[in-house]
Amino acid sequence: QLLTSQMHIESVTASYHELEERARTLREQNEKLKVLDKMKSNFLATVSHELRTPLTSVIGYSEMLLEGIAGTLNDEQRDYVRTIMDKGESLLSLITQILDASRAESGNLRLQITDFDPGPVIAGATTSIVPQCAKKQIELGVSIAPGLPYLKGDREKIGQVVVNLLGNAMKFTPAGGRIQLHADLWTGPRAAAAAVD
Repeated sequence: QLLTSQMHIESVTASYHELEERARTLREQNEKLKVLDKMKSNFLATVSHELRTPLTSVIGYSEMLLEGIAGTLNDEQRDYVRTIMDKGESLLSLITQILDASRAESGNLRLQITDFDPGPVIAGATTSIVPQCAKKQIELGVSIAPGLPYLKGDREKIGQVVVNLLGNAMKFTPAGGRIQLHADLWTGPRAAAAAVD
C-alpha cells in the first residue's frame, strides 16, 4: 500500500511538472505571438503611410489636370485622368480600411466623435461608385430626405460604411440593373418602443 501511494505521488508529481512545462511553453509562444502581432501592426501602419503620401499627390495632380491648370484637355483625356483619380481614391480608401482594421485589432483605433449632418456624408459616399456604375450601365438612384437629424459618431467611418455598402451593391448588381440609396428617418415600431422606454 505504501508502494502504491508512493507511485501515485510520483505520477501526480510527474503530471504536475509536465503541465508546468506546457504552461511555460504556451507563455513563451504567446509572448512571441504578441511581438509578431506588434511587428505586423507597425508594418501595416508604415506601409499604409508610405502609400498614402504618393497616392494623395496622384489624386491632387489629377484634380489639377481636370481643372485645366496645365492646359485644356479633350474629352478622351479628361476621361483618362478622371479614371486615374477615381482609381487612386479607391486605392486610398482601401489602404485606409487596412490601416483601420490593423488599429482595431491592436486596440489603437480612435474615433473622432462629432455631431454631423448625415445628408452630405451619404451624398459624398455615392460619388465613389459613379464611374463603376457608368461602366456597367447601372442606374444609381439617391434619395436623401430633407431635414435629417444630426448624428453623433465618427463622420469618416460612417461615410466609409456607406461606401462599402454601395461598393457591395455595385459588385453584385448585374449590368443594366439599378441601385437605390434611400436615407430617411425611421418612425417604425422600434423607434416608438424606444420612445416609450
